[in-house]
Amino acid sequence: MAWPQATPNYNALLNSFLVREYLSQLTNPRLNTDEQLDARLKLEYELDRIGLLQPTLATGVLRTIQEALAIANATEDLVPVVEWYLDFVSAKDEQWHREVDVEMLARFWRNIKNAILRDRIVVVLLRVDLSRVPAEPWASTVCNLFREPSGLDAEQNLTEHGRALSELLLGEVLASPDSLSGNVPGLRQFGARVLRYCLAARDERVPQRTVDQIFRLLDEVAPEFRAEFERALSL
Repeated sequence: MAWPQATPNYNALLNSFLVREYLSQLTNPRLNTDEQLDARLKLEYELDRIGLLQPTLATGVLRTIQEALAIANATEDLVPVVEWYLDFVSAKDEQWHREVDVEMLARFWRNIKNAILRDRIVVVLLRVDLSRVPAEPWASTVCNLFREPSGLDAEQNLTEHGRALSELLLGEVLASPDSLSGNVPGLRQFGARVLRYCLAARDERVPQRTVDQIFRLLDEVAPEFRAEFERALSL
């Protein structure tokens, strides 16, 4: 009598070998670009198999990956791993996004100096926060990052950090095809509201001085959206 083939515990397998082996290979200076790419493709092949064979475990894979990343030092040496993680998460749907460890991403943003990668982290955080139920722009992790360091000075002027993050949010908002109005917020409406709550707390109004500076940024790229942003910033 033939016994049925046992279903492999992919979560344990990933946790014990694949993820850690992959992470170590991505940050191994002795491996060339082709070898690192080969390691990446092998892991992604296994992740795709999990999604096909055991879809109920698929989002658990993300938690396993994050457990491995959580114990790693967030330094420049980790940049290739973070780049892969952002690529992986960005290609997934809302079900996966709800499993993303936003505090881990925020830690990467604080400790990694690569400006392009830091911008990518903010964009992923914005999309992840939108997937939350309910989506609460005032609670977005991006608002916390805007204040670390402060995005506004004592006179409510945008600091260099505040201006850079505002420009990034405006760029993402304007690139989204959905509307700034509507009952179900898309990325454009959500991103505009996140920017509003970066500039002032939920129970405060955005100072006019700050609004004027945001509009000057907006006028440089898309003045036709000024009226819509006035509504978003007046919340």
